[in-house]
Amino acid sequence: MSPIDPTFRLSAAERSQLHPHIDHDAVERYLQHFTAQQRPPLLNLFMERRAILMRVQMPGSADAERILDEIYAPMWEWCGEEAIERETTDYPGRELARARLRKRREEDDQTDKG
Repeated sequence: MSPIDPTFRLSAAERSQLHPHIDHDAVERYLQHFTAQQRPPLLNLFMERRAILMRVQMPGSADAERILDEIYAPMWEWCGEEAIERETTDYPGRELARARLRKRREEDDQTDKG
């Protein structure tokens, strides 16, 4: 991965084209790890009509993997626990979404008891 470029920002137009069930801020953080020349095709992968689940295989990808989990967790949360349980492939975001949903359910249970 390239050095992080914290100055990179998605434009409002780019954000408006991103898939609605992914974390747009996490997409921006992910793309900060790539050069300006590498970003456009990667950005296309997150567009509303093209968003796909992906795993990256590259040196130093632990940070990219974590960010991909953050990108896709909202999609899995939207799909729900049944979809998370049904899927057998280790797609990004599944485990993070499972943990978030479990935490929400536990908080709801505490609220109901209170």
